[in-house]
Amino acid sequence: MFEVLGDREAQQEIRDRNPDKMHCLDLEVSANGCDGCPHNPVRNKTPDVVKKEREILEENIPCLEHVIALSDYVRMGLVRELKDLSPDEALALRMTWQHTRAREKAFNAEMMMQVMGLGMLGGAR
Repeated sequence: MFEVLGDREAQQEIRDRNPDKMHCLDLEVSANGCDGCPHNPVRNKTPDVVKKEREILEENIPCLEHVIALSDYVRMGLVRELKDLSPDEALALRMTWQHTRAREKAFNAEMMMQVMGLGMLGGAR
């Protein structure tokens, strides 16, 4: 399922093809339910993968800082039109917002499930 994270229809096709398998309630509630989930396969990385990801992150810190600053500038109203941004900046900003929205949706779904007494979105069934 992780390969089709965020794609509710593709996830449902997998469930339909495998009705006898256990399926995660997190993903039934939110197509992005893996965000923040302790059962997320990405959280269980080998030390080599963690090291490589850290290297990639460190190489891209200036770009990430620029995107974070752009996001802040837009929220504060300092950038008012997309024409004020380069195409790369606009794309990076859009990707940042999409990621943020996905995390907010997953968080909201988790809160709803806790209110309903199901804890960490009920776990796998």
